[in-house]
Amino acid sequence: MLKDRKAGNSLPSPIVVMQGGLGNQLFLWSFAHSISGPQPFQVDLLKGLGSTEKRDFELLSVLNNCTHVRRDSSGSLWVPRTILLFHLLDRLWRYRFLRPYIEKLGYIREDPRFDQIQSNHFPKMIRYARGYFQKQKNVEQIIDKVRSEIIPVVEEILPTVLRKFALETNYSVVHIRRGDYEAAEFSPVIIGTLSDEYFTKGISKFERTKLVFLTEDRGDILDLITALDPDLVLDKRDTSPWETLAIIYGSKNFLGSNSSLSWWGARICAIRGGNVWLPSQWSFWENIDPTDYHFPTCKITDVYWKQGVNKL
Repeated sequence: MLKDRKAGNSLPSPIVVMQGGLGNQLFLWSFAHSISGPQPFQVDLLKGLGSTEKRDFELLSVLNNCTHVRRDSSGSLWVPRTILLFHLLDRLWRYRFLRPYIEKLGYIREDPRFDQIQSNHFPKMIRYARGYFQKQKNVEQIIDKVRSEIIPVVEEILPTVLRKFALETNYSVVHIRRGDYEAAEFSPVIIGTLSDEYFTKGISKFERTKLVFLTEDRGDILDLITALDPDLVLDKRDTSPWETLAIIYGSKNFLGSNSSLSWWGARICAIRGGNVWLPSQWSFWENIDPTDYHFPTCKITDVYWKQGVNKL
């Protein structure tokens, strides 16, 4: 969790719960920055409750670049105890009649899928935020922090990764998200799986240089590998999430999928001067506003879904 402390303010500081993988955590990091402003904030590394909280905390290297994170006398990150009240509120949130009262305490739930249960309003004073907060406008508000805290991390990793995989400086990347998306491909709980057609047509939009596929498991994309014959295929056995992000950052052209890690790769690649394409819709069920992900310098490409005629 990220927790900010406003100097001289006796009111409780807001807490933003960390969850998900690197892409989700970076969105939550940016949201925490956007609500704390220039004030110092604290860090609580205890992850939230529930079966989804199985990912590692990925942001220590980012926080080391942050000059306004509160630290103890030894220089280490200051880690406060979790406020158990809010974990209780997490459980009470399931009871609909209690939600208005919970929200009055400064509790907010947010999900990019607007058909999911979440807060009806944005409280004036946030004390506890749980969700995903995947809004590019939040990132744009703190884009200077992206430049000073995130990009140095990927720039440090990039030369090693380029040498490791013998990548030229002029290469193109396609990030293909399958895996857990396909596990429930006909459920609106999962946002939908982009088809091979999306990637084949998307690649046609840019001049092909050395082509790199990044995915979670190469076994999920064998037909696409056969069809497009990339120069290099890397999955989670080859690269860490940060190495994946660094490879995207260094690319000349990048075609992303409906993934938070894809979005962050596109955003920082665009800052570096790369050409980036993102899908026109973020969900097969169109229950997510795609404009929350489309920043001014990205190009938009049409979507094609594996679900086909099974659309609800």
